[in-house]
Amino acid sequence: MQIPEYENYHETKSHSTPDFPYNAYICSIPLDFEKVPLHWHDEVEIIYIKKGRGRVTLDFTSLYVEAGDIIIVSPGQLHAIGPAEHSMEYENIIFHPQILLSKQTDTCSTDYFSPLMDGTLTVPVLYQPGDPYYGEISACVDANDEISKTNPPAYQLFIKSQLFMLF
Repeated sequence: MQIPEYENYHETKSHSTPDFPYNAYICSIPLDFEKVPLHWHDEVEIIYIKKGRGRVTLDFTSLYVEAGDIIIVSPGQLHAIGPAEHSMEYENIIFHPQILLSKQTDTCSTDYFSPLMDGTLTVPVLYQPGDPYYGEISACVDANDEISKTNPPAYQLFIKSQLFMLF
């Protein structure tokens, strides 16, 4: 895809607040909308299929997903959800990877998170029940869901710690 055409798919909608760029919410296809059109953004997006089945497209490759599947979308990666062939409920978790970088350069930043942000380090995109590390990844997302129900004092530290655990 040509660069100017790629730029046309840039989603600029803010999904969080500037002081803590993390947000999670439940969506349902087709109840909330028929599909999420092809787009990209600077944030990491985790799509956690809660019920049903459907389709997620990453860089023009369709993945057929079902309840329990977890998809990790890297910053800048083209992706879409749907259109609705079946009903599917999913949790959408969007956060800016900057929240994982320290102000002082360290090996976590230089070896892992900076390369993830610039696309030189990739992670697997689909995790399914039974896959290696699936239990650990889903436990991190589930723990963040639980604490997000009440947002007690310092919940941001807990969420960040679980994101570190996830990666």
